[in-house]
Amino acid sequence: MSAENRKRVFKKGWVRGYDLIFTEAFKIPFADGPVPIAALEDIVLTRNSIQHDLEVTTNRPKHADRKPGAARSVFLDAREVELLDRLDPDTQTWLAPPTVHVSQASLEATINTVERFVAWLDAAIEEKLYGSR
Repeated sequence: MSAENRKRVFKKGWVRGYDLIFTEAFKIPFADGPVPIAALEDIVLTRNSIQHDLEVTTNRPKHADRKPGAARSVFLDAREVELLDRLDPDTQTWLAPPTVHVSQASLEATINTVERFVAWLDAAIEEKLYGSR
């Protein structure tokens, strides 16, 4: 894949880029799977926020800005969300981007989400490669 084509395919993010590739190359759209694409995007965006922290002076990663209208991350603290919801939306982004909060419950739910998606994708790929058994 050329650099120009890669840029086009992944313009809307990693998950949507691979969705496009699997849809066009193998006729396996992620939307047919058991997990909403928004949930997969949340996992990837949260991982990116942790790996590429907004601030170098702290070890508490904060969520990077999300697109307007994007679903709220499952990796948020309920109390912090309550406080941020009281602020003007424009103020939230520069004053207090929410911190990444991974509870045991959200981690276990995320692992389950990924396992369900991967099991479905593996089965779909196997079906395309080898047909029904």
